[in-house]
Amino acid sequence: MKNIICGIFSLLFVAASPVAHSTVLDFEDLVAGTTYNVTDSFVTSGVTVSVNDFTFTSGVTFSGGFTQVQANLPTTLAGGSGNELAVNNVLLDFNFGGPIPGLDLLFGEYGGNLNLDINGDFRNFQNFADIAGLNIGGVNVSVVNGLGNDLGSLSLSGAINSFAIGGQELWIDNVSAVPVPAAVWLFGTALLGLAGYTRKKRQAA
Repeated sequence: MKNIICGIFSLLFVAASPVAHSTVLDFEDLVAGTTYNVTDSFVTSGVTVSVNDFTFTSGVTFSGGFTQVQANLPTTLAGGSGNELAVNNVLLDFNFGGPIPGLDLLFGEYGGNLNLDINGDFRNFQNFADIAGLNIGGVNVSVVNGLGNDLGSLSLSGAINSFAIGGQELWIDNVSAVPVPAAVWLFGTALLGLAGYTRKKRQAA
């Protein structure tokens, strides 16, 4: 048993050595001017984004919106650089291929209401300041405004299994998600394996 435990921690040390790299969606791999409508999906930086119905303040859903890749140079509307996404009456669902422990993005919000869905906890609100400091879907929400006229940043901290964001006159850029380090998955797998080994040994006794 002692040798098994030592082996597990040795593996964890090796797996933890590499630094996990964040996935940054800056939309530079998309063609400026491309428009995606509701029911469409596209892939950017290896992440699949689905374009879904938007929900107005009244609770009525709308399926006639779109998102468009824009290169608003020299000044971008989300506060980033190069390409950005104009979000017009749609909800963009980002599939990162698994849970992530945090997410950041830049936004420019110029009117209408907003939608946010984290881990199935859907919120419909007017301004990003309305959700600052809240816990949505078990995730802590931080909002920084004042980066310019209607510009800001959204930061999420906690286990994110699903994430979607939408607006009426919303621009987003630099959606940055840090993947769960391999060591975390290996640690969970090792614990399960150790539990199974202990159970079998007790049954054999």
